[in-house]
Amino acid sequence: TILALKSGMGDIPTIVSIHSDGTETKIREIASMINGNPINSNGDNIIWVEEFPDIRWSNRSYSDIMLYDLANNTTERLTKEQHFYAPDISPDGSKIVCVEVTEKANYRIVIINAKNGSIIKRYSTPNNEFILTPRWSDDNKSIVCILLGKEGKYLSVLNSETSLFTNYSQPTFTDISEPFFYKKYIIYTSEHNGINNEIFAFDTLNKQSYQITNSKFRCRYATVTPYHNLLFSRYTSDGYSLSTQNFDERDWIKADFSNPATDTLVQGLLKDEKGLPNFYDSTKIFNYEVKPYHKLLHSLSPFAWGIGINTNTNDSKKNDNDVSIISQDKLGTFLFEGGYKYDYIGTKKAYATLFYTGIYPVIQLDYEKGTYGYLSAYQETLKTLNYDTIYHYDGSIFRQIVTLPFNLSTSNYSRIIEFSASNVFNRIGNYHRDTIINEQYHFLGSNYNYRNDKSVQYLGYTDYMDLSVSFSNIKASSSKDIQPQWAQILQAGFDKYLPILDYIQPNTKNGYFYNYVNLMYIKGSCYIPGLFKFHGIKITAGYSKAGNVTERNMNIYNPIPIPITFARGYKDYTGNDSKYYGTYTANYAFPLVNPDIAIPSFVYLKQITVNLFYDYSFRNMSNRYPLQSTLTSPSFG
Repeated sequence: TILALKSGMGDIPTIVSIHSDGTETKIREIASMINGNPINSNGDNIIWVEEFPDIRWSNRSYSDIMLYDLANNTTERLTKEQHFYAPDISPDGSKIVCVEVTEKANYRIVIINAKNGSIIKRYSTPNNEFILTPRWSDDNKSIVCILLGKEGKYLSVLNSETSLFTNYSQPTFTDISEPFFYKKYIIYTSEHNGINNEIFAFDTLNKQSYQITNSKFRCRYATVTPYHNLLFSRYTSDGYSLSTQNFDERDWIKADFSNPATDTLVQGLLKDEKGLPNFYDSTKIFNYEVKPYHKLLHSLSPFAWGIGINTNTNDSKKNDNDVSIISQDKLGTFLFEGGYKYDYIGTKKAYATLFYTGIYPVIQLDYEKGTYGYLSAYQETLKTLNYDTIYHYDGSIFRQIVTLPFNLSTSNYSRIIEFSASNVFNRIGNYHRDTIINEQYHFLGSNYNYRNDKSVQYLGYTDYMDLSVSFSNIKASSSKDIQPQWAQILQAGFDKYLPILDYIQPNTKNGYFYNYVNLMYIKGSCYIPGLFKFHGIKITAGYSKAGNVTERNMNIYNPIPIPITFARGYKDYTGNDSKYYGTYTANYAFPLVNPDIAIPSFVYLKQITVNLFYDYSFRNMSNRYPLQSTLTSPSFG
């Protein structure tokens, strides 16, 4: 039986057991395994490292050792919130050796108790060399590794009893990796003899290296079986495949350290270079003045600006335009964006956004002020009319959003839960209706022909509050998966509108408040596998219910959109004037063909996919029209 790590474009990294008849048994998926860190086993246990995110800070994560018990089929996270890499378990199963990287870039070999994860001892390298892939000897005393210093890589052996390092090769910039003990040899992978990544053996007695394999491309990840055969991964045009070879010293070739592998592409590029840089030339080292960093004083640091034009494909004159500037501090915790937007229907507003993530809750403040305009839903639906009705109003919007995110992700699942509280304060004035007679649009407004209707005006304020929670549980997917094969996503919220908007008719004192009491919504999505590999099914359901409204609603009073969409193919009628509405959708997505063709510098066609869907929406408008029944809207495609 062979234990191996299997991965590919269509598979997430998975530990498998390969039997003598060629069949495989899946042991465990390890999607969060850190690249470049191997799995190791002593026959009773398998160990590896996985990355675990911090529960709050997105730029902080941990690398901890995982141990799988083959006898009991159990997995244990052996260490907590450490920075360990490249673990190997001793042949007797009592100790684990690994590499530790500290926040101050100190590199150490650490020996850990394999039963409880406690640290037994730490070893520092002589000149803080970087340590790669330590492996135990058969007597559980010596540890072989690769050390990387300013002069290159070299083989080194640590005596765990005396804490002394013994170097077994000269430093070289020729790649060497993945060493392990076998009898009097240290087996490793290298580029000696002018070839790329073959397997070599270093004789610790006569200090000579020998080439063991001779492949067309490369060989890696070697080990020796109990039957004294060399087992390794051979690279082919279809990826890595398992290979075996007799461990016969008579077939080995003496390695020549003076003839490193050459890369013709790199050599061609080096012809245009003036020479290799010497990073350790003291004459080229500059001393920079150290200055204190003040978070508040350095919070504004503009790094980008832009001008954006969003053109409507049906009418080139219907443009949305944006001029903006973006600033972010060096810590990445304070983001500012400000600008000016205007469009063809008369919206002209200045805006500013502050986004701060330096404390546990995320704080966002938005402010915008200007003239707002929008087409009536009736006019957007009936495109045959020779005029359009546009509503305009002057106002300002102030949003305050506090978000509390928690990252609860584990080995193969991304789990995020987020709590959010929002408050939006609107000031509204001079609300009126304009009719464009000649249907000529221009985003500067020079071709407008208004008929200004002052019969209806609105003045006043709204205050909108929202409490929401979202949760997602998404299993890791392979590169070929169109969508997650297994996931659950849930969103729920409660909104409260304060009735402080005054409706006023000109030349009268008549007026009353909108009585928008509350609104609740819930939406959930579930992803499950389809009939075949890479096929996927997505089922979504959403429902919203509102309190009573004494007058008709207008679009401007929904400043935080509700995440429930209407059935595809219909106008989105999820406005607040519905007493309740809901949508159910079912999707079946699958890859149709993978052409993998390209027209250089123009297009790359990787995959063509198909998504079949059925939507069903319903809506009850008795809040606005007491006698109106529930409307249904199915669609498919």
